Amino acid sequence: MPFVRIHTLRAGPERLAALGRAVHDALEETIGIPSDDRFQVLVDHDGTSGTLRYDDYLGVHRDDGIAYIAITLRSGRTPAQKQALYRRIAELSHVYASTEPRNVFVVLTENESADWSLGEGVAQYLESPRSRDEDRGPRRRAPVEATVASMKITEPPRTPEQRKTDLLGRLEREIDIWVATADAEGVPCLVPLWFVWHHEAVWLCTRLTNPTGRNLRDGGRTRLALGDTRDVVLVDGEVRTYPMREVPSAAVEAFRAKTGWDPREDHASYAFFRVRPHAVQAWCEVHELPRRHLMREGAWTV
Repeated sequence: MPFVRIHTLRAGPERLAALGRAVHDALEETIGIPSDDRFQVLVDHDGTSGTLRYDDYLGVHRDDGIAYIAITLRSGRTPAQKQALYRRIAELSHVYASTEPRNVFVVLTENESADWSLGEGVAQYLESPRSRDEDRGPRRRAPVEATVASMKITEPPRTPEQRKTDLLGRLEREIDIWVATADAEGVPCLVPLWFVWHHEAVWLCTRLTNPTGRNLRDGGRTRLALGDTRDVVLVDGEVRTYPMREVPSAAVEAFRAKTGWDPREDHASYAFFRVRPHAVQAWCEVHELPRRHLMREGAWTV
């Protein structure tokens, strides 16, 4: 939920609007905000009743083409994500609005969930902390049923066969899965996404314009994890990307039936990703670390 303010000097309405688009697209691409999460104040000063002041601080020569861009958003981004955002704003401002990178001045301010009211006099992020966020579609939280999460360390370890049964049950039942990826420079990204287990593969859906979507497409691999830290499931797999027009209809229908969301009716940048497991581990507490490998090189060991 970024709030963006842009101030320019005699830029004109078209250039000012182009700068607004540049900032929004950069936020969407680098930190994964939803496409409809656009809240901006755009002000063009005439130099008389209002103006902008600047200098050549830190050796950057600025002129009247300067654009002051102030972004307020919730905390949590890494320095690498912020640097990527600054670069992309400068790039797109040049492409969209012919604003030279030296004239793109960005200030980012972070705050917390309690600092936002998006209307109705309500602090929505406190009322609904798992509401729609930067890397997912509309949310519906499914109840997570207890499996072996309450298992005590004094109990005997499960057999590999039982672990596989429990694992497949969780894949059918649970709706959220952690998705770990990295870009070409090794910058990590970890987000939870909805998923469906369909035809011996995990199917995910997110946008190609955000870091997770780009990493899945370009890197071709991921590590997945179910959420319970006392009932660990790790899945390493190879990724195939399906643009919306190419995804098998059976996979989309399975995803829709489980999550209640049909991405075909949402933003055009969404794509599906099939993760075919090649290694699976499952254990509950330290005494189950032996025999935790249930799949190696794409074949079940049990």
